[in-house]
Parts: sequence; structure tokens; C-alpha cells
Amino acid sequence: MRPYQGEDANLDPDAAAHESRQALEFLDAQHAALERLATERANALLADHRRVREAARDTGQYAVRASLPVDVLGVYVLLSDAL
Repeated sequence: MRPYQGEDANLDPDAAAHESRQALEFLDAQHAALERLATERANALLADHRRVREAARDTGQYAVRASLPVDVLGVYVLLSDAL
């Protein structure tokens, strides 16, 4: 049986499980990269806050920090139709 039956068909369950496992294994290996990205985005947001506060001549305290560990809300597996 072919794992893929055409453009409007699903993968067979074994092929889908294999592709899902590979995607999750890849994701598990990316913790450091995801945390680095979250920290970079938190720093960019803090810089934005500083610019807005300075432009508004606003004072006060503010802080931004990445909420770690990163929550992954979904994993999508995109496959070529050449399968």
C-alpha cells in the first residue's frame, strides 16, 4: 500500500505516525533555539516599551521577560505531494 493516495487523501496511519514522531523528535531537540528566540522577542518588546515611554515622556517601572520554558501550542507536518 502506498503511504499517500493522492492530493485529497490522507497518509496511511503508519506513515502519519512516522512523520509525527519525526516532527516531535525535531521539536524536542530545539529547546535552546526556542528559548533564545523567546528571549530575543522579549528584549525587542522591552525596547519598544522604552521608545513609547520616552516618546510620551512617561515615567514609571516596567519589565519584560520571556516566560520559559516556551509553550508549543501545535506542530504541523507539511508534506510534499510527491509522496
